[in-house]
Amino acid sequence: MHQVTMPRFSQDMESGLILEWRVREGERVRAGQVLAEIDTDKATIELESPCDGRVASILHGDGAEVPVGEVIAIIAEE
Repeated sequence: MHQVTMPRFSQDMESGLILEWRVREGERVRAGQVLAEIDTDKATIELESPCDGRVASILHGDGAEVPVGEVIAIIAEE
């Protein structure tokens, strides 16, 4: 299992806003596939999957403000 955390896109970033998940729980994903759009204080960034697998759990939904480093999803390897 791989824990997807809210990344730090800039030195000053303390949290990010999940604008929209592009995947759903149970869906297969490939490394590099866009998982979600994250809004930071400076830009909107596409968060990519770090690995191949299946989205086991999405822990924070659309519109959630999440601190950097907190787990936002779990990808299970197949």
